[in-house]
Amino acid sequence: MRRLTNALFLCIVPGLISQSARAAVDEVLLGYASTLQPITFVGNSAQNDVSVTLGACSGGTCTLDGFGLDIVTVSGSTSFNTGSWSITSNQNDPILLTDDGNGLWSMNGPSLVFSYGFGSTVLLAGNINLATVQQSPDKSSAVFQNNSLTQTTGSLAGVFGSGSIINWAVSFAPPIDFSQLIKQNGTVSVYSALGDVVPAPEPGTLLLIGSALVLVGGMLRRQSASAFKDSAS
Repeated sequence: MRRLTNALFLCIVPGLISQSARAAVDEVLLGYASTLQPITFVGNSAQNDVSVTLGACSGGTCTLDGFGLDIVTVSGSTSFNTGSWSITSNQNDPILLTDDGNGLWSMNGPSLVFSYGFGSTVLLAGNINLATVQQSPDKSSAVFQNNSLTQTTGSLAGVFGSGSIINWAVSFAPPIDFSQLIKQNGTVSVYSALGDVVPAPEPGTLLLIGSALVLVGGMLRRQSASAFKDSAS
């Protein structure tokens, strides 16, 4: 089922994002992993924030990964490659979310490491500088949005350049309000994320890309297994 969902994602999302956001198609689509990987949110009422861990952790390193597809147009010719992507982070230095109001949360923490390629070939890699998370009004999904990809390397670095934008979306079933998670010192884990990497777009385009990923969040809801634990109880 996850392979089928990946195939649908890689077919549908280019239309959602590229048609709504830009005419020229240059992007790396970030699909599901073949195995479930937790994205864990932990509320902390004492610090008034939410800590986030991306993926499975071992030996002090957390890794979130999945299948990918890049679509690049050069001199009027469009090419496609498939590969795998990963985001790695320090297990002992999690991402912290603080409330900016209206469902927008600032992200603070060290830069993450992104890599996309196949076999020993690196197509695109760099550091992710964190920006914001936007929760949907009904709290059923959240988009990690407008994160910049810097110090890029790989054969696609010339196309995407430093300052490219990486976004990814997660879905909650049932819906989760981060503010309530803080009040209850609660923990929730979700097991699916979809996203993309695009060259630095115009500010208005960022909103369209984020909106497209929120739509994709509807697809995620049927696939995600969500577990909520209220540690205050």
